[in-house]
Amino acid sequence: MNISKGNWKVGEKADTVITDNGEGFGPYGSDAQKYYGGFLIAESVLPCNRQIIAAAPDLLEACENLENDNGSIPDHAWEMIQNAIKKARG
Repeated sequence: MNISKGNWKVGEKADTVITDNGEGFGPYGSDAQKYYGGFLIAESVLPCNRQIIAAAPDLLEACENLENDNGSIPDHAWEMIQNAIKKARG
């Protein structure tokens, strides 16, 4: 599964999360960009969830770049990180 590229952020319209990169959005992307101010990632998002959704690509990248070669991350935390990556990647 590919994750939409670009900078995800909370949109200014209708409880949305948008990105500035239209790669993969097809022919309807430009109309959505005009309306939403970006390419639509999600809409009808509760206020309490908008920031975490907008941060998801950055959080995933941070988790994927963690290393635990020396075992400094506790096993239970490392397992949570690996499970979150698997969940995000499908």
